[in-house]
Amino acid sequence: MWIGLTIGVWTLFGAGLLGQWVLRRKLRRFRGVVPDPLPRLDVYAYAYLCGGRRRTAQTALAALHLTGRITVELDRIVLTGASAGSGHPVEEAALAACTDPGRFPRPPRPRRAEKRAKHSSAVRQVGEALARDGLIRPPVLHQRAESWGPATATSLLLVASALGISAAIVEGVSHRWAPGQPAAVITWFACMALVLAGFRTPEPGGPTPEGSRVIEEQRDPAESDGPDGPALRRVAFDGPAAQGMPADLSRLLYRAPPSTFQPDGGPGLGGI
Repeated sequence: MWIGLTIGVWTLFGAGLLGQWVLRRKLRRFRGVVPDPLPRLDVYAYAYLCGGRRRTAQTALAALHLTGRITVELDRIVLTGASAGSGHPVEEAALAACTDPGRFPRPPRPRRAEKRAKHSSAVRQVGEALARDGLIRPPVLHQRAESWGPATATSLLLVASALGISAAIVEGVSHRWAPGQPAAVITWFACMALVLAGFRTPEPGGPTPEGSRVIEEQRDPAESDGPDGPALRRVAFDGPAAQGMPADLSRLLYRAPPSTFQPDGGPGLGGI
């Protein structure tokens, strides 16, 4: 019995790794139908190309602020009631995200509005259009690949832990090892190590080689970007820290990049 259960766990582990490999291979080798000549992207498509859904939402919030449709008071977004704006679907989605739909509405925090806007259908459609043009890897496939790893790893850890703990309990009660029982306990620890090694790397995503070329070629604003085009292009490229981003939004939306600094000192108060 223990031998069969152990083989089943390793089969599950192999199937999980195979599924992950297939998804990652599809993402790495994705090649869409790239138009010739390459399209001139508006600022929101350009933002999605540079930084994905979050950057698109940040750029839309910056546009709303620059056109006076929202402001920030006490670290919360407040609608001003101004009607100026391009009426772009992404901007309208961001404006809707700035309205609290709860029973007792109150002005939302910028990061809450950013999160709601980036999950809107308007932003999703921007990503789908870029994927059709072969400029980014398909967002749906990328999301599937991202969810596959954690789901498979969790299942493996639960199954391997249940098997290993059961084998250890049975041995503790009977004081003898049945055939395959030691392998079940070893599988418990081996799966934990292999899961950490096999499912911790990020899935390949973002722009394709053609998309990376467009990022560099289209940093200048387009006519469709409007009078705030230069500032919005900088936000699309650099994020909330860009020159031209409203200071109050920049302060609340900025996320410091992960630090790679390693202290030179030894353990103690001054180092790790």
